[in-house]
Amino acid sequence: MTLDPDGVLQTTALAIEDGRIVAIYAMRNPDKLKGIRRAVVGESS
Repeated sequence: MTLDPDGVLQTTALAIEDGRIVAIYAMRNPDKLKGIRRAVVGESS
């Protein structure tokens, strides 16, 4: 998880096969990250 200076929360996941990164998944949708934002940052928006 990262939080940029503007307050945008992003989660990033890597899919690894045979020791190599085969896919990168990033989520920046604030509606989908509401629960994580509350748990990590302590606010709802």
